[in-house]
Amino acid sequence: EYGIINGYVLALILLPSFFTLAISQALLPVISKENTKKNNNTYIRKKIKQAYFYSLLIGIPATIIFELFPGELLHFIFNTNKGITYVRILAPICLLHYIQAPIASSLQAIGQASSAMKGTLYGMILKLIILVVLCNFKLQMWPLIISIAINIIFVTLYDLKKLYKHI
Repeated sequence: EYGIINGYVLALILLPSFFTLAISQALLPVISKENTKKNNNTYIRKKIKQAYFYSLLIGIPATIIFELFPGELLHFIFNTNKGITYVRILAPICLLHYIQAPIASSLQAIGQASSAMKGTLYGMILKLIILVVLCNFKLQMWPLIISIAINIIFVTLYDLKKLYKHI
């Protein structure tokens, strides 16, 4: 089951992250340059919104496809049908993951890399605590799925809060 989750499910639903990471890498120098000029938060906000838009432009159709055709995708890419339920549960939550990279890059560009790192650290600690607690209930692999989902939600919302605080 662990191999199914990490080898098939996460590999499939994190595939659009390749594109959102590329968007976030392109965003970093643009926002960093504008941040040095000071008093240009309007332009920075515009670029961040564009990054969200493009990330969601990739993420929303991917999520819809993952929700509607998880078995077909798993069979086509990995020649298996195992993990369909996991894909259906994690796919909508990964919409937040798709915008996580542009948020983290924006934080780095405005000189708040420590905030992004703290969010990731707190998210991993929370994930570990949830995983340990839920594993005591003998829920098979569901503690892993739940902890992954909560980690994605927490880190994205934490970073988003910090980003809006600084711009």
